[in-house]
Amino acid sequence: MKKTFLLSLIIFASAIGYQCTRPAQNTATTVKYPNQDSELALLMREMETESIAMREAIAKGQEPKDVRTRFEAILTAKSTEASMKTPAFQAMAKNYLKTLDAIYTTPQAERMEQYNLMINDCMNCHKAQCPGPLVRIKKLTAQK
Repeated sequence: MKKTFLLSLIIFASAIGYQCTRPAQNTATTVKYPNQDSELALLMREMETESIAMREAIAKGQEPKDVRTRFEAILTAKSTEASMKTPAFQAMAKNYLKTLDAIYTTPQAERMEQYNLMINDCMNCHKAQCPGPLVRIKKLTAQK
């Protein structure tokens, strides 16, 4: 029994020692946010988080948190690449803000449909400007 315990202890200590001396894996190959922390990238991550909360509130028949003033920054936030802020982007951003505003003025029974229109605006813009996050955006759509 002592031999088994001692052998187990040696194996455990060896495993710990191996983990501590092993070189760190290169995490550069799996970049979660390729656009790093530009103002626009940070804002859009916040928009994703708030959209999830909005969808859940609407599904429960609750009033969603009002994020309209905060998200107006989409028009002025600095992007990773200046070439992204085209007149087409500005037009789509303004359309998004109108669709977002309509969520708060639409009757409760129609809010989920209006929410999905807002997410559709996001997808349309990303199809034209920056297709990387389309899979994540599509997941924001509320199921009927």
